[in-house]
Amino acid sequence: MLSEVTRQAQQKGYFIADSNPCFETWLLLHFDSLDELKELTCETATKCDKVITKLTHKDFDPSYTKSKMDTAIYIDRVLTAIANAKQMDVQSNGRYLNQIGSRVYRLVESIIQSSPNNPLN
Repeated sequence: MLSEVTRQAQQKGYFIADSNPCFETWLLLHFDSLDELKELTCETATKCDKVITKLTHKDFDPSYTKSKMDTAIYIDRVLTAIANAKQMDVQSNGRYLNQIGSRVYRLVESIIQSSPNNPLN
């Protein structure tokens, strides 16, 4: 199904920003490089559970829930998340992530670069 969604998005000029095994991977990259989770793939939901367990660690975002999250704790860490995600994206030209990581950084970089207050310049 993902390949069909990607095809349709590309036909309309949209890009896909995937995270493996789940979106919380992108959130965790705001705090950690995920080195100890590199062996994870998205084969089962339990892989995402491991990412969420790490994300809700007392030093990261202990109050995180899927239905309600405090985005304020992530804003000041966006550049760290981008750097961590880029470091993990070893096959950056591939269509999909085959290892743990997130390509949401591409979307965020695009937003930042189009901002008049671009911190990347």
